[in-house]
Amino acid sequence: MARDMLPEYSGGSKNLAYFLNQAENYLTLLKKGEENCLFNRPLLEQVKSKLIGEARDVLINYRCSRWGEIKDVLTNRFGDPRSEELLLHDLTTCYQRHNESYEQYHENIKQKLQREVIPKPQQLHFRPTPPWRMNNQDFQSRQNDERNIPRPTNQFPRGPIHLKTQPSQRHYPTNSQVFGKKPTPMSVSTRAISNRNNVNPNHFTPQSRPTFTSKELYNLEEEEREDYQLERLSSDEDENFHEQASEDKEY
Repeated sequence: MARDMLPEYSGGSKNLAYFLNQAENYLTLLKKGEENCLFNRPLLEQVKSKLIGEARDVLINYRCSRWGEIKDVLTNRFGDPRSEELLLHDLTTCYQRHNESYEQYHENIKQKLQREVIPKPQQLHFRPTPPWRMNNQDFQSRQNDERNIPRPTNQFPRGPIHLKTQPSQRHYPTNSQVFGKKPTPMSVSTRAISNRNNVNPNHFTPQSRPTFTSKELYNLEEEEREDYQLERLSSDEDENFHEQASEDKEY
């Protein structure tokens, strides 16, 4: 009677889920870990006998001897279409682009409908990526490539550390001992006046006295002075003569 409850399966994704469910209910009597025992072999052969057509050819090519292998092969070859939730998510996020025609948009939706979900047994074979961890202490201490990992020791004091301040034994002289006392304005006996704002004198300013001109004028010799006076008188006479001649011409 239990054998008659198993349906026949010839391939395709339409009846795969129903066949796998009925086969698992039938194989509840299997003893786990003892696939090759005399009690489990007839049960597996009865399940294999229900595979016909393309499903039978696939089973012969893969040479499966356990129920787990048979289930994985059938799921990978005739995988069930995606669930309604995944299909709804793909269709709601599928939009027509600006440069996309209606035919291209239709082909895109058609590909999403025909795409199959990766079965869970196949996902178990994929190795998950290890989490990336940052090693902050990547320094090597000695030649044996031992990493500089801090190790707690008992030598570190656990109680409070008492630090005693000791007075300095060296003697540093003060400024008064080195340079003496600072003089006051009343204690200075010199008459020299120190001009702090000592500006370099500029002889070319109008406020300064033209010393070079006075030396040339007042330090002349007597003969040169007489010659200068005679030249001055002759120049005055010439000017007067020219003025009188010009007046006579006018009259």
